[in-house]
Amino acid sequence: MSTWRNKQHPSQAGSVRTGHGTPRSRGRPLGGRAGPGRMDLIVSVSRSSGLEKGGDECVFLCTHSVQIINDDESTLKKTFSFYSVRLLLLGFPTSPHTFTGKLREGVASSQRNDQFALEGSTRTVYESSLYLAVIFDSPKQTTSIISALIPEVYLSTPPPHRLCLPTILLSSLHHLLVAYPSQVPFNRFLQSIPETLLPRASPTYAWITFLAASLRTRNYARFERLSRKVSLSEILETPDSISATLGALTITPQANRTLAFKALFTLLDSLRIKSRETSWAIIRSAYRELTCGVQPSETKSWLSRSLCLQSVVSDEFNVEVEDWLAKQVPLGAVRRREDAEGKCQLNCRVLGKRRRQTY
Repeated sequence: MSTWRNKQHPSQAGSVRTGHGTPRSRGRPLGGRAGPGRMDLIVSVSRSSGLEKGGDECVFLCTHSVQIINDDESTLKKTFSFYSVRLLLLGFPTSPHTFTGKLREGVASSQRNDQFALEGSTRTVYESSLYLAVIFDSPKQTTSIISALIPEVYLSTPPPHRLCLPTILLSSLHHLLVAYPSQVPFNRFLQSIPETLLPRASPTYAWITFLAASLRTRNYARFERLSRKVSLSEILETPDSISATLGALTITPQANRTLAFKALFTLLDSLRIKSRETSWAIIRSAYRELTCGVQPSETKSWLSRSLCLQSVVSDEFNVEVEDWLAKQVPLGAVRRREDAEGKCQLNCRVLGKRRRQTY
């Protein structure tokens, strides 16, 4: 702001004379200082802020990963410990998903499409980041990684692509899940995959298309059969049980393969849960009442299969039929009959919507 004093003394406008005869900015200590101020030592929050080159720690992490990737591939393993300590000191999340995301940004910034970009230090940087994004339930990150990985990275790198097939299946399930019940993104993604990566006459292509068709036609019985763990294991030619856990993973090809299957079964289980409400609405519209006592019965087994209450990830996530029906009582979808033990009346409307007379 221009004032009379500033006009009279233009050299002192916005500055104060120091004892050394040099002007300094307001708020600066006497005598001036060549080094950064106290505020300059605070880590910048944004990814691109900061006047100095090293002011942004997030950019520093990505730049450091690019430097290591371009200089020496054998030192990539050392960045795991470096990032863990650095992110912890800066207060950033130290999950494997966040860490591999930094490595993926480094690979993308280096613009490398050779074998290292696909299998950096015996572990796929892009693929590992994709699998961890699925396991840690990050749909936005998953979508962005898929668009960069399939099919450009696979087509630009020489074979063999050992995890290409599970990755394509995982990406297909992701598109079915995030857009459910719409299948437009899924169909676009499937059409964009070349024949060399996913042959149209292969059992894998048949399985994923049949699975999508069962969802589209609301054939919940067929969907349950196709989405079983044993069905997918036969397609992938893998053992039925995946015993390795995320905490016991090592940087080996077998560990990366196990991580891929864990992410694949995680997405498949999420899709089964997503379709459960649709199947439950169809059952309530088709049946007036059900008999589900305490003892095991064919009705309970049928309802468990129809609603996909058995988890494909772990048995600890299984849902019992009694627990499912008990949760539906407060919603108005189920009403217990007092005159008949074990019988439940089904209502096609739930609370919050206009009720319709039960069948």
